[in-house]
Amino acid sequence: MNIYAISAMINFITSTALAYFIYSNNFKYKSYLFLNVSVAFWSFSYFLWQISVRYDAAFFFCRLLSLSAVFIPYFFLEFIIDIVDKKSDYKIVHVINLICLIAFSPLTFTPLMIRDIEPILSFSYWPKAGTLYILFLLYYSASLIASWIMMYKAYIINKNDKTKLSYITLATSVGLLGGITNYFLWYNIHIYPFGNIMASAYVLIMAYAILKHNLMDIKDLIKTGIDHTIPFLISLICLWIINDLLPIPQIYKYIIITLVGGMFIRYYNYRKHLEFQEKQAVLEEKLQRMSVLESMRQSISGCAHDLKNPLGQIEAFTNNLARKLPRDVAKDEYISFCLEILQEATATLSTRIKDMLSEIKSTYALSGTFSQSAGNDRYSLVEAEAETAKRVLGVYSGIVNRDLPDTIYPAIPMNTLIIILSNLYTNAFAALSTASAPSITITARDLNEHYFLLEFADNGKGIPQEHQNKIFDLGYSTSGSSGIGLSWIRDTVSLAPNSGDITVKSTPDQGATFILKLRKKSS
Repeated sequence: MNIYAISAMINFITSTALAYFIYSNNFKYKSYLFLNVSVAFWSFSYFLWQISVRYDAAFFFCRLLSLSAVFIPYFFLEFIIDIVDKKSDYKIVHVINLICLIAFSPLTFTPLMIRDIEPILSFSYWPKAGTLYILFLLYYSASLIASWIMMYKAYIINKNDKTKLSYITLATSVGLLGGITNYFLWYNIHIYPFGNIMASAYVLIMAYAILKHNLMDIKDLIKTGIDHTIPFLISLICLWIINDLLPIPQIYKYIIITLVGGMFIRYYNYRKHLEFQEKQAVLEEKLQRMSVLESMRQSISGCAHDLKNPLGQIEAFTNNLARKLPRDVAKDEYISFCLEILQEATATLSTRIKDMLSEIKSTYALSGTFSQSAGNDRYSLVEAEAETAKRVLGVYSGIVNRDLPDTIYPAIPMNTLIIILSNLYTNAFAALSTASAPSITITARDLNEHYFLLEFADNGKGIPQEHQNKIFDLGYSTSGSSGIGLSWIRDTVSLAPNSGDITVKSTPDQGATFILKLRKKSS
């Protein structure tokens, strides 16, 4: 096995792991998923071609290699159109791109694209270009140049995404230009395909560019890459060991590698699913406990405020009465005893209220969920959602789409808003359990000078019409939970001083959208 076969296998593993992660986390740019699938298919075909010992097998895999090579520039250009978010401006580019895909795909299995394979340099079999292959190379180059032009225009116009676009430009330069080095030998130019391994660098740079801008979670990507690389390596090592014990053609051995690796992946996914279910159960229990604690804290704070005023009046009246009573009346033992009892009782009651407030605050602080920094007086909505996502999302990080202005500063305490968002996330997770392509969308916009709207939507199983008027009732639940969370959210956002509101819109099997009207922090 030569270095080019090894580099192709590395390319295959990296692009497959990233493609699977994108698929399982419902990443919004589907073109990027298909781009990585195409790169993976190209890499695996390259690997099989390099290890082939028979002419017919090598020729077949060269044709598969060329077929996948046609799809790479197509999906890459579609991905760039998605990234710059200008589909309406590039309709002609999209049409030309599609025509080229349809034209070149069937030609890959004809002599017009690959006329033969021959020995060259240290390679036993290397494809020789047909008469029309130069047109494909022109299409390949044109797609790369067109993508650079689109990204440059987006770079000039968009002030916020300059870094992301720079990374994407770097990745395309490294990856696609590295891939071009494979084509020198097609035209008998004696230059080795030294840039082949750059396909892996392209995948990693592109992934980093997207992850850095919060479109995925880097920790989950690394974990997913490890989870899906290990099975293939284990299966490869096992089959390498028993290679002499399997009297079958080499191609079948590598098909077995793929199947065994797939079985390991299924096992990893099942184990990860069980781990997530356990974590979600713990999170739901913690959120319920926190909701109860927060409700108690607010109730006690309200009661204390209601009691302080009349208690203060009683205390002041008792002290004034003791000072202003005539001396002969004040010396009366019974009256003096009653005044002392009243003064002691009001002082004891006042102290007890303070102790209760201190106790519930201490209990709330020991709930162990939020740091002190989460209670800052002034914070942005983006900060609160990021803090929540960090604590509750886990494997769901890739399915969340956000459109949150960083100029919205909620009036509600940050700890309270984090609990609200955590409850909404937990409910969404339960609703998404049956969704084939789960998705959560969080948007916010200014309503007026004093309020903003926060919409929290999922595409899960939805809420039946007959339940929509009851889900905010205390103790009511359609999923077997405590029925506290939504009731507490309604009470928290609607009562003074918040004076907000929460409503729900839902269509069964199409998802639910919770709409919160929240007060903004006064500047």
